[in-house]
Amino acid sequence: MLKAVKLNIILLLVYAGGATFAQSVSIDLAQQYYAQGDLEKALDVYSKLAKNSANWQLIHNPYFTLLIQLEEFQKANKYINKIIKSYPRNPNYKIDKGKLVLAENARLSSRQGEEKANQYYTAIRNEFSDDPYYSRRAAQYFLQIGEREQAVSLLLLARKKSGDETLFALDLANIYRYMNKKQDMVEQYIIFANVNKGNLRYVKNSLQVTLTKPEDIENLESFLFKKIQEEPGNTVYTELLIWANLQTKNFTSAFIQARALDRRMSQGGVALMDIGKMALSNKDYKTADKVFGYLVQTYAGSNISVQAELWQISTKEEEVKSTYPVSKESLLQLTELYIKFITQYPTNPLAYKANLQMALVQGYYLNEKSEAIQSLQKLIENPRVNSQLKSEAKLTLADIYLLNEEPWESTLLYAQVDKTMKETPIGYRAKLKRAKLAYYQGEFELAQAILDILKLATSREIANDALDLSIFIKENTVFDSTHQALKTYASIELLLYQHKNEEVLANIDTVINYFKGQSIEDNFILLKATELKKNGSFMEAANSYGQIVTKFPVGVLADKALFLQADIFQNYLQQPDKAQELYVRLLKEYPGSIYVAEARKQFRILRGDFEPSS
Repeated sequence: MLKAVKLNIILLLVYAGGATFAQSVSIDLAQQYYAQGDLEKALDVYSKLAKNSANWQLIHNPYFTLLIQLEEFQKANKYINKIIKSYPRNPNYKIDKGKLVLAENARLSSRQGEEKANQYYTAIRNEFSDDPYYSRRAAQYFLQIGEREQAVSLLLLARKKSGDETLFALDLANIYRYMNKKQDMVEQYIIFANVNKGNLRYVKNSLQVTLTKPEDIENLESFLFKKIQEEPGNTVYTELLIWANLQTKNFTSAFIQARALDRRMSQGGVALMDIGKMALSNKDYKTADKVFGYLVQTYAGSNISVQAELWQISTKEEEVKSTYPVSKESLLQLTELYIKFITQYPTNPLAYKANLQMALVQGYYLNEKSEAIQSLQKLIENPRVNSQLKSEAKLTLADIYLLNEEPWESTLLYAQVDKTMKETPIGYRAKLKRAKLAYYQGEFELAQAILDILKLATSREIANDALDLSIFIKENTVFDSTHQALKTYASIELLLYQHKNEEVLANIDTVINYFKGQSIEDNFILLKATELKKNGSFMEAANSYGQIVTKFPVGVLADKALFLQADIFQNYLQQPDKAQELYVRLLKEYPGSIYVAEARKQFRILRGDFEPSS
């Protein structure tokens, strides 16, 4: 008896397995017929399979599509009604029936056919909009078959019925994103951010990816200003507006909004500090100074106030160094500020940082090399100074030795930092400086070997700088076995680093004429223009930048030269109309330039778009 039971079970399993295998073969056969264009044979096989309800979910999409394609409407209706009856809560099959309704009525005018299909879809939306779970499932299937408008309509109806105005905000935002309806998308993302402030980061990241055009951010700013006026207590709008301002580099507006938020939310100035640093790194010295000044006054006596005070001095330093010709009087005032800071906070670790920065000003700009070297050596020997700052001091000391025409001392210090701070940003910086020194000395193979390592650096900024120098060396040595032009250019760069500007300007035209027609000619002209600017010869500098744009309009330096020419007319020659004209030209002729964002910002400043700082 037991043996008989076992035999029956085995036979049953074999039969079931055989049946499954046969079904699989039949489905494969039907697909093969369909692929070969033999639709009638494919339909015949699918029809046989459809007699078994167990096969419906396996064959539904190809079978139903084929029925409609061959206009087997009666058979299609019978099949779809049976499957809907079997799976009444599965929205996919009811939505699929809409395809059949549309196809059946296609013989009518297109408008009448669409109306009948829409009537059917309206009934579907009404049916599934009562339950958020089924609403989302139905919307997802609408999306799957390309019916985005239907998905939106269903979700909006379900939201209305639920009474929850935030329901499906993220779903709708993503659908609008694919439909390229940016304003609708923005509104839904903001609703999603309002549901939970923790969603704000996700929303910012999404907007970063989707709002790719300047006018997109500008529209967002306008929308947020309106919402802030309507709901002044809603901090989500303010935080998003700050984010939008930072995307357009409107640091003044970002500061004003962040300052109000800092007061309201008692944030301790942390977000403001970040904005100040961003403004400084983007050379918006006026705003950076205001941000750090505000922090110094508002949080007096706190650690963030001390940090801000040093950052404010750093801002003044960067502004002095980038205002040509550089004023010695302003540099001396800077050293006084550093001395005052060091005296005021003698036990604060930031005093050592201030000492380092002051030494750089002394050695590089005030020609007080001995004082700078002595100060840096004291820092390096001080046991209370951490290893990071000591390494910074060594790099600065190495730079001053190079300035003092002692490159062997520089080489030793760069190597020390590289060895002790391996695989760190400062270690990579030391390696890059070593490569740059080899480049200055005409040792291009050594420079390239170091640069090849740095291209893989974890710091993107270091890797990019290494790549740029590497490409520059390759471009100017590949067709010049003597490397004469590049050696000349590198030696001139070293002379300029060592402040031998007058010597360079006296001979630069001769050098340009000598290498006329070579690929490096535009680099020599750019170098000349930059030195003329530093020397205070602004119109001559503007003409030299213009010469690059005219002679080398498709060269790699054309966009940079055009931007710098506009900058001179804006900030040194006080000709805003000419500057605007050049910025517009840059935006039109070089839309892929890295200077586009800043050019657009400066154009908007000149046009009066940005609100004044307060």
